[in-house]
Order: sequence, then C-alpha cells, then structure tokens
Amino acid sequence: MSHTLHDARMFKVLSGVLGKNVQEVARLAERQEAQGESFWDSLQHINIILGLEAEFGIRFELLEAVDLKTVPLIRAKLACLLG
Repeated sequence: MSHTLHDARMFKVLSGVLGKNVQEVARLAERQEAQGESFWDSLQHINIILGLEAEFGIRFELLEAVDLKTVPLIRAKLACLLG
C-alpha cells in the first residue's frame, strides 16, 4: 500500500470512528486493499465521511460520499481534492 500525505489524518479519523488504534486500522486497510472488502458498516460510513469533512475542511457531494467505501477510494478522492 502506498501511503500519501493525508494518510495519518485519514487513519486518525477512521480510528476514532471505528474505536480501533491507528495501527489496527492501517492493517485492516492493507487487507481491504488486497481483498476489496469494507471493514465498516453504513452508520460508521456516515460518521467517517463527516469526520473526514471536519478533519480536512472539505465537503463531499452526496454521490461521492456514497461511493467512498474503501480506504483506496477515500485516499484517491482526498488526493484529488487536496492535491
């Protein structure tokens, strides 16, 4: 998994929402990247989106937010929005 500039902040948000430490979230993200399975439920997804918006001072369009179901998709969207 290639890490980006925004990973530490993204993992901090995921960690807070999921109630797991950052290292565990990073391990889950690696597995998710390999297998493509989400490791959060729909309520957590909403909280992740809200947390990311607050952390990065951004707003996702509704359809964008719905599609951000994996760490690689979130990472790509953050890179697109934040450079």
